[in-house]
Amino acid sequence: MQAVMSWVSAVRESVPRGQLALVSTLFVAVMIAGGLLVALKFTGNGEVYTDVRIRSLENQLVARPDDLATRRALAFAHQQAGDDRSALREYDRVLAHDANDLASLFNVGVIHLGRGDMDEGERYLLQVLELAPTHTLAALTLGDLYLERGAYDRIVEVALPPSKARPELADLHYLLGRGYAGIGNTAEARACYTRALQRVPDMAEARAALDELEADR
Repeated sequence: MQAVMSWVSAVRESVPRGQLALVSTLFVAVMIAGGLLVALKFTGNGEVYTDVRIRSLENQLVARPDDLATRRALAFAHQQAGDDRSALREYDRVLAHDANDLASLFNVGVIHLGRGDMDEGERYLLQVLELAPTHTLAALTLGDLYLERGAYDRIVEVALPPSKARPELADLHYLLGRGYAGIGNTAEARACYTRALQRVPDMAEARAALDELEADR
């Protein structure tokens, strides 16, 4: 899918704005489980609609209703299309068979956050971290939520395990630094910002946060 999106972006860059309507529909053949052709419709604002893929996945589930991988893919297709209600329905069906399905738990949490159901979104993402404490995306998503709430101790709680497991990720070190700074542990905050900048030297947020700490010394 990433390769498809890169190709689509290249097409957009090469086509004058006034002519984008001429390429409003692009059909990309993707081989899935024995040669399924998936059509992707591309519009001038860069959105990709998966109507054909949704129909194909639904047809597959008629024959194999207990295929959790296909049902999860259908849920994600609905999510990509912006149909939260259908996505949640399909994710719930996956979770009814496997309550520990990390992908479904994470995506349900993200959907709830996007709908403004912050407590419900937090509940699902915490379930992800209970099952997989080093789940990077869940930690970053919850960390951002706690940053907005000023719950700095919770940032440290969720960001510390994945930052140790994935030390190459600057975002985790920066987020952890914000948590430590918020609870008054400036030494750890400084170390986290420094680690973030070692990995991404031009990370403006980490640089600004570190400069602010140095100015207060």
